[in-house]
Amino acid sequence: MTDRYGGRHGWLTYSGHGDLKDALEGLSQEMGEKAGDMAARSAANLLRDAIREKTPLGPGKPKRRKTKSGEVREYDYGHGRDNIKVRAQSRRVRATFKANGVFQFTVTAGNAFWLRFRELGTIHQSAKPFFRPAWDGNADRAVEKMGEVLKKAIARFEKAK
Repeated sequence: MTDRYGGRHGWLTYSGHGDLKDALEGLSQEMGEKAGDMAARSAANLLRDAIREKTPLGPGKPKRRKTKSGEVREYDYGHGRDNIKVRAQSRRVRATFKANGVFQFTVTAGNAFWLRFRELGTIHQSAKPFFRPAWDGNADRAVEKMGEVLKKAIARFEKAK
């Protein structure tokens, strides 16, 4: 599934660790949310870096377009690799997810709309996926990273109590 920016969505689920769940429930709601946010962002950053390694460089030169009025405009979208970013959800959406214990960050292609064509293909160009293989190859590492960051955050917040 892709978003309108060309980002691919996949879900990482961290489950099966009852001791971490109990420790998170022992913290205040604010500290638990901070720990969850830290863990989710660290996993998203790990995936972002892995995807950047596989991303093609892309055009990177400014595009000039002439408007109907004759004005020449220049658009610089940058290289594809530079546009891979981690984006947090809006506050309203995040509040809904946090109420259910879900922490979400999106790895997106930003302004590099042409990466969607490379990943999924068009009628004239075959698909040359880079996003999904990088995601699939590093999902386990990202889940491990989430667990490590959660353990460190829980220990740090319990000390601060």
